[in-house]
Amino acid sequence: MRLLTLALSTLFLTTTTFAPGTHASLDFKAMLFGNNQDEENVDFGFPAASRHRRPPVDCEQYVCQDTLACVAHPIDCPCPYTHDSKCMNDDWYTCVRGSCDQLSLD
Repeated sequence: MRLLTLALSTLFLTTTTFAPGTHASLDFKAMLFGNNQDEENVDFGFPAASRHRRPPVDCEQYVCQDTLACVAHPIDCPCPYTHDSKCMNDDWYTCVRGSCDQLSLD
């Protein structure tokens, strides 16, 4: 909230400081989120730091986020731990330690 207030205050001061008829170009995205020169190459929703730590996977289909397994569809991803059970719930699944009988799928 403070960051938004700071950005709006800066906008107000900048627009009232310049003489009428002049145009001020401000990069609000850089002000709010930092001036990252590599922003064009960042995938939305994925932290850039973890993206560089992941090993490259040779896969033509879908790479599971947790296991890096190459599967045909996301629903085919295995559970991250071998002792977990993959329990189907309508069109998706959840991985649980133990039996699927213990799940309440309400």
